[in-house]
Amino acid sequence: MKIVAVICMFLFSISGQAVSVLWNEGVSLHEGSSANWWITLSLREAPYYLEVHNDASFLVEETEREWIRSLRGNMIDLASGAIFITAEVGDLVSSQTVRDESKILVTNYGYNPDQGARVTYNANQKQTLYIGFEATILFTGNHPFDPVTGTIVDDDKRIYGWIELFADDMTLTLGNTCLDLSGRPVVVGVRSAEPVPEPATGALALLGAALLFRRRKT
Repeated sequence: MKIVAVICMFLFSISGQAVSVLWNEGVSLHEGSSANWWITLSLREAPYYLEVHNDASFLVEETEREWIRSLRGNMIDLASGAIFITAEVGDLVSSQTVRDESKILVTNYGYNPDQGARVTYNANQKQTLYIGFEATILFTGNHPFDPVTGTIVDDDKRIYGWIELFADDMTLTLGNTCLDLSGRPVVVGVRSAEPVPEPATGALALLGAALLFRRRKT
């Protein structure tokens, strides 16, 4: 019985630590008015007693060239610190790259969105666009314990992620998203590797063997 209990605790521990990467969770897209699109980061129900919440709006605009559209940042709330940047597949999103002013679309760190970066694309073809971001965690309690790292988490912890958008003329739809709650940099277009893998077949086999061994003893 002790063997079974130990293996179960091992499996639950692995499973608990493996949720630091959110894949297609915590990010939503909705349309406002006049080609204004809102990206919302909302992790209020996420683990680790944390909250992340930001609403950032982006404008899709016509340009001097009839078939070219431009995506630019418009405004962002002050819920928690955040930076949204232009990105491409394979780009690294980290504390350094999000502060490259040539890439910033919108931020609430005193940056003027009118001077921000632009993403241009052909309106005659469906395009895939990428946005990287940094968000700041707001905690619901005092100095919560992070089960991933086994440490007390600071209130100003920053996390990184990327967003895939499909552009069809003036219309945007949401594709894949990735957000790494561990605070590690992420690579755009790639799902971040978990610090500890999900419970593996081998571990489940060990549990089965332990149960079988116990049954034979009885």
